[in-house]
Amino acid sequence: MPWYTLHLFPILTFGTEKINLLDVLAACAVLLALPAIVRALLSGRRDLLWVCGFITYMAIPFMFGIRAPGGAFFAIREARAFPFYALALAFTTGDYTAQDFKRFGHVFVIGTAIAIVAVIAHLGWRTPLPGYPDLTPSSPWLHVQYLEWTVPLVAFQLSLSEALAGASMSARLASAAAAVLVAWYGLATAERFVQLLLVSTLVVLLCLPMFGAIRPGRIVLALVALSLIGFWATASGVTWLSIPLKSTLFRWSRALADNSLNFRIQEIMYNFPRFHLHPLFGEGLGGLVLNDDPEHHGIPWRYVADGYAFLLIKTGLVGFLLYIGMVTSAVRTGWASFKTSTYEGGWPTFAIGLVGISLLLTLNLLSPTVDTPEGAIAFSLFYGMLAARPRPGSLQSRNATVPEMIEHPRGSSEESRGQTTAIGA
Repeated sequence: MPWYTLHLFPILTFGTEKINLLDVLAACAVLLALPAIVRALLSGRRDLLWVCGFITYMAIPFMFGIRAPGGAFFAIREARAFPFYALALAFTTGDYTAQDFKRFGHVFVIGTAIAIVAVIAHLGWRTPLPGYPDLTPSSPWLHVQYLEWTVPLVAFQLSLSEALAGASMSARLASAAAAVLVAWYGLATAERFVQLLLVSTLVVLLCLPMFGAIRPGRIVLALVALSLIGFWATASGVTWLSIPLKSTLFRWSRALADNSLNFRIQEIMYNFPRFHLHPLFGEGLGGLVLNDDPEHHGIPWRYVADGYAFLLIKTGLVGFLLYIGMVTSAVRTGWASFKTSTYEGGWPTFAIGLVGISLLLTLNLLSPTVDTPEGAIAFSLFYGMLAARPRPGSLQSRNATVPEMIEHPRGSSEESRGQTTAIGA
């Protein structure tokens, strides 16, 4: 089901607030994993305390924000994302193997691809879809905005990883097609930062050694072919490609002339003077950031575009340090595993987790991804890839401890072959 519509199926309604299908699915996942989470905590998994502390602490800035005049609605809206970080506990303690995380990645990519196809059907053929706007602009392919930035970026990384490191040719081709579809969506958004991160992700994955299965010459040919298709579409007037391409070129031509980046920098500069007012616990979720909206005078400004500024201003130094501690703990564990693991026939789980976490950390510079359900879901998936400790005998453990299969020569005894099978198991 398209990501966008998951928010629009209310299960329970309390006044103007709704518990929707996405909330219920996440809650069910955490409840199913609760026995494993409790066992892990009782066994002394100190790294999980960072996640627990981050989620639990958010009750403090939430109480501050909900008591502020006019801040209750915004506090509830901003607090909604933080319970989704409990999925990190579920991913970490579920005894998941590399193949399990590979399947999770496939589901994420498939869901995103369906959502993008739904966008194309809605804009191109005016297909009515639940949750999508009924009215479309005169140029429907101009500046398409349906998915939260995290979704296409993470889907692109996961699909491209499978296209470069997949075990079968069919899986590579399907993943490459999904990556091209997501890249088209990134083009149609005309968002420079999203497009920059898409290109950066491509470069990083091509440079990693475990993604070197495709020859560089083929990659160059593919890029040349895509460029030729783009020029042909622009010249022939294929609207679904020519309009996004022209819009993108226009926006990049004004990258140094418009006020977009300058506005975000000024917003951060405006925000930080309030940090000293409540440095420890923050202004509170939904709290007032500026007395006056920079673009609409007379309206209070409660928005923070930068994810790190959001944590410092809204949740204080405590919330910021808990988030950094949570990330650092996972990255240290994943990096240690990344340096000692081999990926012969497997999926480069630790590498994908490290690249994914880095992508989200970069995205937080210009987007409060830390405070969106989509961002929390993606963070939890990558956190699990880095910090999960599968039970002995799992596929990921075999990839990490048995670099190659032991082959015995023909004519070996049945006992030797049995020992070999036992070692492989």
